[in-house]
Amino acid sequence: MPPKWTTTKKKPEKAKDNLNKKLLYTILLSTLLCLAFLLSYYFLVPRSGGSLEAAIVDQLSIEANLVNNAFVEECTSLINAHGFDAKYYEGETVTIDFYRNLPSKSSKILVLRAHSSLRGDTTSVDLFTSEPFSQTRAENAYYEYVIKDHISKAVFDVRPPPNNTYFAIGPSFVTDVMQGEFDDSLIILMGCVSLNQTTMAEALVNKGARVVIGWTKKVDLSDTDASTLQLLNYLLAENPYTVRSAVDKVNNRVHSYNSTLDFYPKDHETEIYKVPKGSNLSSTLSSKSTPILLLTDLACWKHNERLAICLDLAARYS
Repeated sequence: MPPKWTTTKKKPEKAKDNLNKKLLYTILLSTLLCLAFLLSYYFLVPRSGGSLEAAIVDQLSIEANLVNNAFVEECTSLINAHGFDAKYYEGETVTIDFYRNLPSKSSKILVLRAHSSLRGDTTSVDLFTSEPFSQTRAENAYYEYVIKDHISKAVFDVRPPPNNTYFAIGPSFVTDVMQGEFDDSLIILMGCVSLNQTTMAEALVNKGARVVIGWTKKVDLSDTDASTLQLLNYLLAENPYTVRSAVDKVNNRVHSYNSTLDFYPKDHETEIYKVPKGSNLSSTLSSKSTPILLLTDLACWKHNERLAICLDLAARYS
């Protein structure tokens, strides 16, 4: 008996083309899904050095009698509990260069514990650096800043001369010298008269800050430390207070020198603003960063001499 041959029918070319198209679509869809996953991971998952870091900058720590470790520890705890990762900077780091690059920090929350005051009889609210004043540096490295009133000579009254003078930055430094912009930041100026005039607050808002909170008069160090922690407890609570309600709560008690907290700008959106949690920021692409910048101060400066070199320098180098 002759063998039986099995014959295979050839599929039509059209059926083969359809099969190839299905395979191509499957590969394309898989590729798109993988790409979407990678992009989601890149943007949504917090990474070290990323957008959820916070910074506590303690300019006052250059002086032993102004160190407050309990403040730093509790401040760190409050910030971390709100979903951020606090990093501590010692006072020696707070130089003119530090302020120049302040907006470029990746931190979501910036806590600056530093001196501030009015410059003589002007409306300029200036912020201390930890950089000792040097006539040589003022006449050379910082000459342009001096003649443009970007910086000043700040005298810390608590310390005896001659080691009681530091460089300080003014509002025009923020406007013209600072690199980059703040990212919708909440900035708390805890220092003396930081919102007695709005010059510094205006400069910071124009530089990208969302809201600036500060003191209307002088304030003791112990008062500003305690009030800052109280304010943070409200702003970073499980159910955060609005800026207006948090400031009002802090103002419920009498403060040193009859000073009160205030905020800028004075509009409804600022009044109802709340600090989002870090966990919420990390879970949505549309959330904006919300840095908090706290600047503390207990000393008022003597700026009457206006560096005592401005006129001489202008005449000498003009």
